[in-house]
Amino acid sequence: MLPSTRNIMEQVHTWLSEIEGLEVTLTLPENTAKFPICVITPPIETGNMIQQYINLRFSVEVWNNTQYTTMDTYDLVKQKLIENDLGLRNNTSIYQDPITQKYRITGNFECRYNCITGVLEPNF
Repeated sequence: MLPSTRNIMEQVHTWLSEIEGLEVTLTLPENTAKFPICVITPPIETGNMIQQYINLRFSVEVWNNTQYTTMDTYDLVKQKLIENDLGLRNNTSIYQDPITQKYRITGNFECRYNCITGVLEPNF
């Protein structure tokens, strides 16, 4: 059974919503957004299906008011995703958005989807 993008996104959203004070969304924030905010992008398949597994990659952007609070929030998000079997592959430098004047950092995470059990598993 192939994964539903919606189901996977809802699962990641649920995990990140457990972080107190973090707004989780699927779209880029506007000037009026409540920060800190985390933007989840839909997963993409990486490579071919191997046996019953599909490799997936997610990008997660963390936005906050200062460089240091952005890093602190990113660490909480990273910890939550690693606890749920998503592996960190890389992250970007901190960037100040010219429209919102907020800072953001993006992390790229990977996992694999088990087509038999319907569960996200580590891909290490």
